[in-house]
Amino acid sequence: MLRFFILILFFLSLGEARTITDMAGRQVTVDESLTKVFGASPPTTYLVALYRPEALVGLNFPLDNANNRGSAILDPRLKPLPILKGWHGNAGGASAEKLLELGTQAIIGWKNAFLEGAIERSLHGAKIPVIYIEPDELRKLPETFRFLGRLFGDLERGEALAAYAEHTNARLAALRAKVKRPKRVYYALGPKGLLSECSDSFHAPFIEAAGGVNVNRCEQSSLVGMEQLSFESLLLEQPDAIFVQDPSFYQSVFADPKWKLLKAVQERQVFYIPKSPINWLDRPPSFMRLIGTQWVASKLYPELYDGDIAVQTRDYLKLFFGYEADAEALEKVFNP
Repeated sequence: MLRFFILILFFLSLGEARTITDMAGRQVTVDESLTKVFGASPPTTYLVALYRPEALVGLNFPLDNANNRGSAILDPRLKPLPILKGWHGNAGGASAEKLLELGTQAIIGWKNAFLEGAIERSLHGAKIPVIYIEPDELRKLPETFRFLGRLFGDLERGEALAAYAEHTNARLAALRAKVKRPKRVYYALGPKGLLSECSDSFHAPFIEAAGGVNVNRCEQSSLVGMEQLSFESLLLEQPDAIFVQDPSFYQSVFADPKWKLLKAVQERQVFYIPKSPINWLDRPPSFMRLIGTQWVASKLYPELYDGDIAVQTRDYLKLFFGYEADAEALEKVFNP
């Protein structure tokens, strides 16, 4: 009889389950209430934090790093979380044992061709459901936001973010329709500025989305990207604008005699990418592209761009992070 009651109590302690269809079209059975989840990569981790920051069991890397400045704006509940790495870039994956120890109910994975099967192989049979979403592509973000709203039981939040994404995509499409001569854009990476992303790379779609043309015409060869190229090829291409990730390169480019041979440098069409609270364009590629691509468009086509990017940034930070940015805070975002 005692054993019977113990079994009853055990089954009552188990949460209700539900079967969902993730954004990879897979049927996944998960707990009805998800209170302990892990983002397999930074793009998915930051998306979970928009809905349930208290549900995250860990981060992929520190909130403040070379490409992100998150601690001042992101939810403070993220700060004490352990760094568990994940499946992205050169990371080798998170520990299945650690995820199980933390009671992880589900892993939110990045639907990406370069990562296909990586999570499942790393789990070595550990029974943690993997839910795939599309966290970085502008045209898919409305669907992603609504999917996560259903997943976490917050339809209102999902709809608000999806509506913002749809409105932004429509505004960008209207701008592209007005562009008669697309600006030629170089995306500079690394301390010397001679690493970049191919025209087909998921690291750099913001160029075309903002109405520009990526001068680095090639095919992405790896998840990390960062293809090497020569200065001579840039000299031939003569981009109209350069967008820069590395601060040391940005600080040196205007004084470098070699780089001053480029028209974009001569005309000071070189822009340092904002990184607060998350990189606006890449590393990680994320929903921040909604404001980041608007910023790129405002730099490429100030005469065509509709709106005040400072006002739009303030509204974005309020909607997505609940952060009230005054003039001083905005200045730090644009000019760290």
